Amino acid sequence: MPQFFVKQPDGKFAVFSTVVDDFHGMGMSEEEALEHARDEMRIGPDDIDAVFGKARRDEPFWDTPDRGDGLNRWRQALVPLAIRHGLETVSERLREMELGDDAIPPEAIRAAGDGHRRPGR
Repeated sequence: MPQFFVKQPDGKFAVFSTVVDDFHGMGMSEEEALEHARDEMRIGPDDIDAVFGKARRDEPFWDTPDRGDGLNRWRQALVPLAIRHGLETVSERLREMELGDDAIPPEAIRAAGDGHRRPGR
């Protein structure tokens, strides 16, 4: 499936698309995210936990040392966003989520490459 739920640092949920390496459906409560899964992603009741539960449990997309903070999927989604669209777009998405640039993980900054600086600096 080319779309995944991630938990934002503020506890809300977003959907990350690996097709465009970007977020959509950001800032959703758990109830709104479940509704999005059913209505927009057409996920049936029997499959909701298999899809949305991964975000609840913070199951990473790929192997990573678990920091135990519930944000592995968040960090992993921001890496391809930074690579494909740059740190300015990462910063813009965070503003849309009402989050600050301090939510940009070091992995995304490194992935964007040395040519990109942290926004606002």
